[in-house]
Amino acid sequence: YYCSNKTINSNKPECKHYHSIPSVIFDFFGVGINFLGLAVLPGSITQMLSCTQLIFTYLLDIIFTKNKHNINQYLGIIITMLGVIIIGFSGTQTVDSDNLTFILGIICVLISQFFISCQIIYEENISKKYECYASKLIGFQGVYGSTLTFIVILIFSNISCGKAESKFLREVCSQDNNNNWRVENLSFAIKQLKNSG
Repeated sequence: YYCSNKTINSNKPECKHYHSIPSVIFDFFGVGINFLGLAVLPGSITQMLSCTQLIFTYLLDIIFTKNKHNINQYLGIIITMLGVIIIGFSGTQTVDSDNLTFILGIICVLISQFFISCQIIYEENISKKYECYASKLIGFQGVYGSTLTFIVILIFSNISCGKAESKFLREVCSQDNNNNWRVENLSFAIKQLKNSG
């Protein structure tokens, strides 16, 4: 999504490291929420529902970038929407899971695809306004993303899931060897790695 040809885009100002922060935030929420959906849904359904990214990207593209679209793109979006509807209905009958957990999983995947679409549209708009080098912005995305992830893991390691009575909580929370359920458990993960490399 980033332009790297200085001769073509020399009239644009160069993008700064902080331009990568919104992209990191969109990606963080998109991937994180997608993992919640993946924890309670079969991988095949999660993968097929990820096609909704096309729909969200298309809608955001109309709103924010005002790009022109042709009949093939409209047809592709319609076919994708029909496929997602069929997956949603057929999945409730083929999956051995309670309906609430299944619906929560679908909602998580849809929300995650919306965030990923926001990232795509943001990066496209940045490339139009600024001269952005891929290696520079991807490098800063890695730095900011790693920092954000580490901070969030430390916070989540101190959030309890109670007794994790619902199936959804049992799927997304971690249990340690003291039978404590937490959103994330960094110390227990390190202990697992140490015990079984």
